[in-house]
Amino acid sequence: MRLGRVVVVGLAGWLGVSGCAVPIEGEPRAGAVVSSAPEVDPDSREARWMDDYCAFGQYFQELELPEPRTTSDPAELKRQISESTGRMVEVLDNGLAKLRKLMPAPAGGVDDVINDLIEHLSTARGSIATAKSTVDNVAELTAETAQAALDSFTRGVTSLQEAVKLLDIIDLPDELKDAAEVAPNCR
Repeated sequence: MRLGRVVVVGLAGWLGVSGCAVPIEGEPRAGAVVSSAPEVDPDSREARWMDDYCAFGQYFQELELPEPRTTSDPAELKRQISESTGRMVEVLDNGLAKLRKLMPAPAGGVDDVINDLIEHLSTARGSIATAKSTVDNVAELTAETAQAALDSFTRGVTSLQEAVKLLDIIDLPDELKDAAEVAPNCR
């Protein structure tokens, strides 16, 4: 089963200005899938749920943010930061919408994990949106404004890392692991 890696690198150039680059890596997974799984109807609630769960993982796997070029022009740097953080907020909004559609899960105990993911990603989204608005709300980018935005962005990245850690340890119930075998997005 292929669920992909979560990689959020964006703003590497911007972070390079401060001497700090923070990649986020992880692998959303359904857990070990047993090959002797019972027949699962591809139209079952469990299979549809797993298909949506794996689609969520693929959505983040395919995320590639443009890397800002290093520039000494504050206006250009401001534009790059605004565009990059805006794209991240958009991706997080879409990812959160996909997660919320997974509720309620067809197996017990999964909703708590989904709620934890939503909490971490919502916190990340809020911090990254704050970084964007910090930059957008000034006429000219100063070192202080850039540092404030970077601080907010770093808090967002930390929350993303917590979400990835959670994805790495999720062990879904057997009925969902079995359903992953027939879910197109999980292959």
